[in-house]
Amino acid sequence: MKKALRILLLTVLGIGAVWTGACRSSTMSPESLRIGEKVTVETAVKTLMQENGLADLSKYADGTPTGAPVKTYEAGEATNNMASFPSTVWYLYYDGKQGYIRLPTMEYYYTVENDGTVRQFGDAAKTVEYNAGK
Repeated sequence: MKKALRILLLTVLGIGAVWTGACRSSTMSPESLRIGEKVTVETAVKTLMQENGLADLSKYADGTPTGAPVKTYEAGEATNNMASFPSTVWYLYYDGKQGYIRLPTMEYYYTVENDGTVRQFGDAAKTVEYNAGK
């Protein structure tokens, strides 16, 4: 059951990535594309938490509270490097393979709170936040 759910979710994420790429060349507004990208990241974080039985992200892939912390707002810069998001420990846990997000980088920058809340920014320094408080 868990394997089937993972396959289904990865398929949905893959379709979303292809759709996002196809839409970039279509007539969709930049706002729609930005929102779509955030939904992709949020879905990946939710999937990661569900598949690993995590109520929050204070524990890491090895089941212990060790390793690199997640990229929270307070911890510093946001990232668009999906190989190290939400934390470098997830990338290492998957033997250096891309984890829950198939695209290596995103256009926008992200942080995630321990509860799984994803925040989206226009740059790594978090100068502009989109949909703050939503």
